[in-house]
Amino acid sequence: MTPRRCRGESGVSLVLALGFLALFSIFIPKLLELGATDLLDTSRLHEQRAAIYAADGATDGAIQYLRSHTNCGRVINPSCPISQFEATINGVNAVTTFTFSGRPIDYDRTLDLTTSVAGVPRVRAHVIIRDATPTTGDVPVDVQSWTYLR
Repeated sequence: MTPRRCRGESGVSLVLALGFLALFSIFIPKLLELGATDLLDTSRLHEQRAAIYAADGATDGAIQYLRSHTNCGRVINPSCPISQFEATINGVNAVTTFTFSGRPIDYDRTLDLTTSVAGVPRVRAHVIIRDATPTTGDVPVDVQSWTYLR
């Protein structure tokens, strides 16, 4: 008895089509899930970056405010009208609180600044605001540390 051979390719294309359908039915949901995850991560990163940028800008603004208001941040004769600085940057509200952290006998002002966005601390800075130079009136600032909090 001789083995029987298949003549023609009838039915092979149906098997190939079913194979591709089965393969794609496995991969397409995974690809869609990956795309949705990437979209969610991008949205969260955008929100986190907006909060960090707002906190960064508010901390810079608070330093500039303290430079121009020489009585703020002093233990002796503290006549500062505010104890915190608020800024809204790109629709995000950030609040910077500053506390004196130096010695009362220091002429320079040493301050700790903490900036919060939506009640969550985002930036901490330790700055020394020097006495104004008599010739130019510029107020030098030494930023000792600047930390981003996650």
